[in-house]
Amino acid sequence: MIALDGDCAPRPDLLWETIPYLATGRAQVVQTAHYIDADCRVNPLARYAGSLQELRFRWACRCRDLIGHVSANMGWVRDAAGKRSQGPLRGRATLYLPLVLVRSLGPESWATLTQQRFRQLRRSDIHTRSRIGSLLLLIPILVALLWWVPVAALLWFTPGDLDAWRYLLVAPVVVSLAYVLSVATHGWHPSVLRVVTVEALTQLVGYFSRRRSVDRIPKRVAIAAWLWFAVSQSALGLGVVRYLRQGHDVGVTWPVFALLAWQFAVLLPILVRKPVVALDGRYVLPTKPVGVLAGLIAVSLAALVFSQTRPVLDAAASAEPAPAKSEAARSEGATGLDGNLGRCSASDRMPE
Repeated sequence: MIALDGDCAPRPDLLWETIPYLATGRAQVVQTAHYIDADCRVNPLARYAGSLQELRFRWACRCRDLIGHVSANMGWVRDAAGKRSQGPLRGRATLYLPLVLVRSLGPESWATLTQQRFRQLRRSDIHTRSRIGSLLLLIPILVALLWWVPVAALLWFTPGDLDAWRYLLVAPVVVSLAYVLSVATHGWHPSVLRVVTVEALTQLVGYFSRRRSVDRIPKRVAIAAWLWFAVSQSALGLGVVRYLRQGHDVGVTWPVFALLAWQFAVLLPILVRKPVVALDGRYVLPTKPVGVLAGLIAVSLAALVFSQTRPVLDAAASAEPAPAKSEAARSEGATGLDGNLGRCSASDRMPE
C-alpha cells in the first residue's frame, strides 16, 4: 500500500526504489522524504507556503527533510495498515530512506491555504488533549498577531518612555528576516510573512471553530484578518496622532511609521481583493518587498539621525549672544573700588 498526501506527486521510479527494501523482510514500512516545490514556476502563494513549510520541517521538526514530521503525524496510515511502526514488531521495523522521491506543492489560493491549515489543526487535535497543548498552540498565535501591542501601549499609556533607540532591539529580527532565513530555506521572500499571518489567523479561528465545516473557514479567516488589520493599524495610527498632539517630538516616532509602512506593504495586498483570489497567481503591490524594506531602513536611519541632531540644532539656534558691557560698567571695573584709575589703595600695596 502506498500512502501519499493530496498535494504530493511521486516520481515514476518510486516503486522501483522502495520495493527492494520491503522484499528483504526486515522492514514493514518504507518511508521517504519529499521535496517542496518553491521555485519561480509556481504562483507566489504556493512558493511562499512551500518555503515556510520547508523552513518548519527542516529546522523545527525532529529530523530534516520531513522524515520526522511524517513519522509523527501520519499515524492514521499505520493504523490503516493494521500495524504500528513506532518500533520493531515481530522482528520488523520502519525503514527511512534518504531519498527524495515525492514532490509536494503548496496551496495556491486563500481558500486552499486556510482549509489545509484548518484540516491539519483539526487532525492533530492538540488543543483538546491537554491544557499544555492549548497553551503551546496559543503562544505562537499571540506572538504572530500581537507584536504591535507593546508599541501601542507605549503610545497610549506611557508616551514619556518612548525612545527611538529602544527600537534597535528589533534590528536582529529584521536582519534575520531579510538575510538569515534566505540562507536557511530556498525560495524565501519577505512576503512569506503574509502566509505566516494567514496561518496564525487560521489557527486562531480554528481554535474556536473546531466543529465548523471546512467550507466556512476561508470566509471566517477573511473577516478575522480584516478585523485584526483594522484594529492594529488604527491603534498605532491614532496613537501616533495622540502622541504628536501632546507636543512630543515627531522624530521619536519614526520606528512606528516604519512598522506601519511595512505592515501596509506586506499585509495589505492580501486584503484589497476578494479573499479567494487575493494571492492567486499574481504579485500584488508591492512587487519588490525587498526594495520596500531597504527604503524603510534608509528612511528610518535618516529619521534617527534627524531626531538626535535636532535638539542640538534647536539649542544652538535659541542661544542668545551675551550682551556687550556698557561704557560705565567698563569704567567702573577698570577704576576699582577706590575710584582711582589704574591705582591701588594703600592697604592693597604689598609690604616692602
